[in-house]
Amino acid sequence: MVGLSLVGMYLRLVNLDWGAPWYFHPDERNIASAISRMYFSGGGDPEFYAYGTVPVYVSLWLMGQMKLFFGTAQDPFIRGLLLIRFMSAWWSIGLIPMIGYIGKRYFDRWVGLVAAGLTTFTVGFIQFAHYGTFEMWLTISRVLLFWVALELVRKPRWSLIWLTMLVAGLSIGTKVTNVIMLPGVWLALWLGYSQRAHEYHFARVHLLLNGFLKSIGAMVVIVAGAMLIFGVTNPWSLGDWRIGLLEGDAQPLIEQVVLRTNELLTGAPLQWKETLSDGFVHSMNVEGGIARGEIEVFYTRQFTNTIPGVFQLTQVIPWILSVPMLLFGLMGFGWLSYRAVRYKELAGGMLVVWVLMQAVFLMSLYVKWSRYVVPLLPFWILAASVMMVQIWRWLDVLIQAGGVNRILAWVGRGAMIGLVGWHVLYGLGFSVMYLQEDSRVKAANWAARRIPANARIVSEVYDMGIVPFNSHFRDIELLNFYDLDTQDNPQIEMDIRRQMEEADVMIILSRRIWFNALKHNQEYPKAAAIYWDLLAGETEYEQVYELGGEIDLGLWSIGGEKLAEETFTVFDRPRIQIWAKPGVVRVD
Repeated sequence: MVGLSLVGMYLRLVNLDWGAPWYFHPDERNIASAISRMYFSGGGDPEFYAYGTVPVYVSLWLMGQMKLFFGTAQDPFIRGLLLIRFMSAWWSIGLIPMIGYIGKRYFDRWVGLVAAGLTTFTVGFIQFAHYGTFEMWLTISRVLLFWVALELVRKPRWSLIWLTMLVAGLSIGTKVTNVIMLPGVWLALWLGYSQRAHEYHFARVHLLLNGFLKSIGAMVVIVAGAMLIFGVTNPWSLGDWRIGLLEGDAQPLIEQVVLRTNELLTGAPLQWKETLSDGFVHSMNVEGGIARGEIEVFYTRQFTNTIPGVFQLTQVIPWILSVPMLLFGLMGFGWLSYRAVRYKELAGGMLVVWVLMQAVFLMSLYVKWSRYVVPLLPFWILAASVMMVQIWRWLDVLIQAGGVNRILAWVGRGAMIGLVGWHVLYGLGFSVMYLQEDSRVKAANWAARRIPANARIVSEVYDMGIVPFNSHFRDIELLNFYDLDTQDNPQIEMDIRRQMEEADVMIILSRRIWFNALKHNQEYPKAAAIYWDLLAGETEYEQVYELGGEIDLGLWSIGGEKLAEETFTVFDRPRIQIWAKPGVVRVD
């Protein structure tokens, strides 16, 4: 386990400073901006409510400790961003022994070892360890809740209930959507109390009723405590709820609660805001509307006409996990469900329940980003490990039987080793990407050598990938392709076509616009027509450069740029295309 953790540490910490000095990921830039604002102001209001504030406050506290030990030479924005990345990596590393422990304690020592090994090389954990976002916080909190739930099934006791309350509160304080895990906690309590109720010698129905009543009482304590922890760790969210829901005499009381909480957390009292127009309730409404597809934004176009469940199984999990583990996991859920029903194996049953709760939530959403699926991966890996160990034992029986069965069993074992090797090599290959120069930086440096500094350049709006080019070129115009098909204004298309005709170079920064426009050309016909003319050679432009979208390993590469969900590639290795008119690019 120690060896796997050390390997996992290297894979997750290698080039944690990727993207410097531009840091392209938009979510981590928002989080780092909130941390740096609080650092400069000395206050406790992050003015950023898309996520919970537990990681933000932890980061702010750690930055204060860094100030004591390392001074203040580094920009607080960069310091906060690297710190939140490091914590993502830390939680990702911690998953390795944690999943190994759960597998060993509740299933089998070999299940624990296999699960820890698979976790070490899982691409999703390696990728999100390099992102200063909250996905690894969510993942570790759900794994902790799962562990506590398994302990509650074995023997509910108040020490575990208090621990569950703490973990649930911090989990919800990291992101409110973690409330979806609470029904699983309640089920664990019910099962645990129903098993212990035999001490009272009731009939079976009375056992279940007794366990139900006890579980309800314990759940009230857990939920009340978790909400209190949420309020303490997200005080400005509480303030926004106060403005939206409470009036009159209750206002000064809530005001004082929030002020005192902020004093406790930051050491500096804050001035109360009369309004929080961009606060928690507003952010929840906007983010919820986007997640449900009620609010159309440019970064959700890839989900047009996609089927929940099918999309994740074909365009997310195969890439952030691996194809073999996707299949072993599916078989594992079936096997665990059978064992839970047939032999009352509650650990396996709870694992299936934990996955179903998350799956139902994911399938209720319009958006299907990879980051939403990452917290599901530990449980998928456990199911896959159970199935692999079981298959190995079945093959062992065939080997002992001898004859043709023995040959077939060894072939089966060889195939299993090969599939595990696929998973391992996939993870190792993916990590190589962080040792290579960023595709945006490499493209900008290439352009600086080949394209005149005074060339007229057009590119796409809302993409941080243009920033490295700004260092080399003075005349860059960003075209808003997103408004082409959302606004009934023919002048927008005319202006874009005119600007492309007048420019010397066009830079496509990722697949986010052109790929979705062509794939969903019925919904976005104007954008599709412009990109079709460009890619089909119907304009003066010629493609002079293309890089990114895959992991280049020299002899072979790992793709995914067109097959995977787009955020799998657009943040850390987007495919850059440079198109230029004849005579513009210098030839060595």
